[in-house]
Amino acid sequence: MMRDTVSGTNQIIEGISSQFDLTMDEAEQIVCGQANDIVNRESIQEICEDVSKSWCTEIVEVVNTYQTSANYEKIGKIVLSGGGVFIKGFKDSLLSVLNTEISIINPFEALIVNERKFPDSFITKTGPLAPIAIGLALRRVDDK
Repeated sequence: MMRDTVSGTNQIIEGISSQFDLTMDEAEQIVCGQANDIVNRESIQEICEDVSKSWCTEIVEVVNTYQTSANYEKIGKIVLSGGGVFIKGFKDSLLSVLNTEISIINPFEALIVNERKFPDSFITKTGPLAPIAIGLALRRVDDK
């Protein structure tokens, strides 16, 4: 089963933008760590935690619905992807409410990657953001 949340980290950007009366671009720079001197880091962390809790609630609801409809007792593993995996405490918060194995996707895992062009630090930062692009890149022209 796969579940996608469209707004994702945009919720954090919007929260920062509205709370500190910043443009969306300025708020995005803060989230990306490029403009740390504009606002207090504790305030940013608080916004991230609030959004993270909201995500956890949504994920728990989806898991409960799935388990009820499919008659399963327990989900064996959850794999996270997207920019939200970099939000401090998100994975741990989710683990505390679901008590199941949670991992972060690495679509490069089964690929041969030139480590000189793509060092581990790049793969670690890019992996959770790349599963759809990697999947599309691996398709043949005539795939449906």
